[in-house]
Amino acid sequence: MSKPEIVICGDCLRILPYTDERHCDIEPCPCGGQLCGCELCTYTAIWLRQGVRNRAFLGLQPGPNLGFWCEETGIEDRASD
Repeated sequence: MSKPEIVICGDCLRILPYTDERHCDIEPCPCGGQLCGCELCTYTAIWLRQGVRNRAFLGLQPGPNLGFWCEETGIEDRASD
């Protein structure tokens, strides 16, 4: 796989453009989480962009409903909804 074009946050699942600083954990996600651009994380981001919302398929731990996910903000806390 060539150099990734995106990184994804391990906490909120926000997708951002790739930079070495983001991938190497020098620049964190705005939520404070760690960003990654490895092959598996890149595929997770691609599947989310394509509409996959099944946590088991994506290899994600149980958590907030992915129906509220969007690329720009990731998963926002919807506990108050």
